Amino acid sequence: MAPLADSWLKQPAVITRGRSRFLCTMKISEIKIPARSRKDMGNIDSLAASITEVGLLHWPVVDGAGTLVAGARRLAAVKQLGWAEVPVRTVKTLGEAVLALKAERDENTCREALRPVEAWELG
Repeated sequence: MAPLADSWLKQPAVITRGRSRFLCTMKISEIKIPARSRKDMGNIDSLAASITEVGLLHWPVVDGAGTLVAGARRLAAVKQLGWAEVPVRTVKTLGEAVLALKAERDENTCREALRPVEAWELG
């Protein structure tokens, strides 16, 4: 894994609950994708369009062996865009992996959809 180039960053690395986020880039072809809970990836086209317009806001998470822990849809979107490398967050311990999996679950289940008027106001 290569160190994360400055051009990938829209904001600096941050400390979360005392844990630093270790950021680097990986070749997409080298990321191992295990069996996933989510079978239907949904609309990857809209996610890819968002990444093109505003950037990759949340990096996929991999473990120390390069196995995907969280971010399968994001990875599919950047593949569709033809990226060869992607910035990733690496978790090194089982505890960090558990937090990453909980974050993936919460990201997919705890979000609240915008009301129609809110979506309209955003454009």
